[in-house]
Amino acid sequence: MIELNIGLNVGSNRDGERLHTRRVMAESICMVLFGGAQLKLRTAVYRAEGGRDVRELTLVVLAPDAHPSPVLRRQLERLAALLGQDYVALLHVTDDVGDDDTTGCVLVGPRTEKWGSFPLETFIRFDD
Repeated sequence: MIELNIGLNVGSNRDGERLHTRRVMAESICMVLFGGAQLKLRTAVYRAEGGRDVRELTLVVLAPDAHPSPVLRRQLERLAALLGQDYVALLHVTDDVGDDDTTGCVLVGPRTEKWGSFPLETFIRFDD
């Protein structure tokens, strides 16, 4: 099972119509990639360079039948590029013994190097 965090704001552009278009694109692509996916919109809050708090509308995806693979990584890289995002955050969740366990969060996209690692505590879980 995987969970994704897909930011929908791009740069300083907060235009409502464009944001809605990116949201619909992201939701549509996720439904095609992950037929049984569940989607939620949440607001991510993180500290940007300069110490200011940033709020970003984020699509949270739960894809119970998906697993990390090279094909999935290429699809997510294309999705991030289509949305104008630097990355999509990918969390692989395992349930080997009934306990929710994660194998860590990785960033997938065209500009991941500028972000470094993604702290797991900032990942928005689907059930949160």
